[in-house]
Amino acid sequence: MKKTKRKYWNWLDIALRGTLFLFLPGFLFIYIFYQVLFNVELNLYWLTILIAWSGVVKWMIEKYEHRSLNEPLPTFDGVERLLTAENWEILDRTPSSIIIRPTFDFPFNLLLSDKVTVQYASGRVTVEGPIQYLNVFLQEIRGDQKKEKKKNITVSNVILTIFLVSLPILLDGGMWREMKIFYHNAFASSEVQIEVPEEGFLGNSAENILSSGFGVENEAFVFYIENNEIIKTNKNFEEREVLLDSQGATRMNLNVVGDYLYFTNYDELKRMPINGGETETIYDMEVLTEVQIKDDWIYFTSYEDNSNLYRMDLNGGQIKRLLNEYVSKFSVYEDKILVSYEENHALRTDELSLDGSEQTRLLNEDTFKLLEWGDYYYYLDSGSKLYRSKVDGSSEPVLILYENVRNYTITDQGIFYSIYQSDLTNTQNGVYLTDLEGKEQEKLFTATNVTNFAKTEKGVLFQSSDSSGRPRIYDYSSGEVRVLD
Repeated sequence: MKKTKRKYWNWLDIALRGTLFLFLPGFLFIYIFYQVLFNVELNLYWLTILIAWSGVVKWMIEKYEHRSLNEPLPTFDGVERLLTAENWEILDRTPSSIIIRPTFDFPFNLLLSDKVTVQYASGRVTVEGPIQYLNVFLQEIRGDQKKEKKKNITVSNVILTIFLVSLPILLDGGMWREMKIFYHNAFASSEVQIEVPEEGFLGNSAENILSSGFGVENEAFVFYIENNEIIKTNKNFEEREVLLDSQGATRMNLNVVGDYLYFTNYDELKRMPINGGETETIYDMEVLTEVQIKDDWIYFTSYEDNSNLYRMDLNGGQIKRLLNEYVSKFSVYEDKILVSYEENHALRTDELSLDGSEQTRLLNEDTFKLLEWGDYYYYLDSGSKLYRSKVDGSSEPVLILYENVRNYTITDQGIFYSIYQSDLTNTQNGVYLTDLEGKEQEKLFTATNVTNFAKTEKGVLFQSSDSSGRPRIYDYSSGEVRVLD
């Protein structure tokens, strides 16, 4: 019982020393190195850190557990001469015993109780101490030629320990991602270098990006996604042309920059000429969401990195994190970004500068799918009810739509919105139009499930689940809804 108790105390001593003098300093070094090198906070995953700590402690106990070994030895005379001088320091000696400590195995020989006690009696030598050092001592007095190999193994152990401690942080803490971004930024090379057409340029409106960017227009054409195909048409929705067929992953987030159309293809960001032609992949590290282009920059949230907000240049380089928060939605405007993100299980909205260097609180209410229009912010709360609030903060938010709003967009004609209830026989489901104050509502179309809107110069496109994948359009001039041919 006493021996077992002593063994457990020895394990505890090794665990405490390993934690205080090796694991925690090593982790702190990595944490500080990560912040200094990448200028971002390390995401901590405590379960992974616990697993790494358990592995390191187990490994140390197996190598440095206090043990007692003995074996035959004809005579004790000359034992000191058998020891390698640079490996051991003699602390004490008597005619039948010596106490030594290792000078090799740095840094473990400084962290642990490393003394080795050697006693000789009746033709046998008994050694007590960490099992790692006992084995080295016995090999030397036997004359085994393994000393240099043992040193090499010790160095390898240090490297292995650092790697084991670092690996979970590299993978789970985000450093591996930052290394990939560093590599991408260093070697990103696009076939064509794109420049913005004009200062203050937007690749798509914030209202359309709010609806997954399924439609976008430029001065001459409208582009939209239909059954995963990318379609090009004129402003009157005539002369329909398929730019890209449906072969591929889910396509979203259309933006148009000059003569090029940008879009996401599941885990790729691609672009292609607006007149058709070969597509070019400019980013393929992860799934991008909420992609919006402003001037020289592509703003997006990273699915892989906990929906953090990033930006990169138009050619896929200079990737930089702007906000280390779980972002639900964001909208890019002329000189700012409005970002809704999770904070203490609520959705709050901040205003960011375009380079992410300045951040101020905008709204403390639950905000989802927030847009700025005129003098007001419009947003949905956690119950999918639509509110509006003065931009200057001069009044309290006002509830303008009580219905369960699935999605909405704002135009000069008013607010287009959809209602969706899980009861498919609900006659309220469909598309509505209301004024900016939400006082007069008009039902435009009955549909089971309207998912996305895209406003254009001539009307509002919308997708629904009961039109065989073909979008419908509400024509401003006629006030009618029709399926696009």
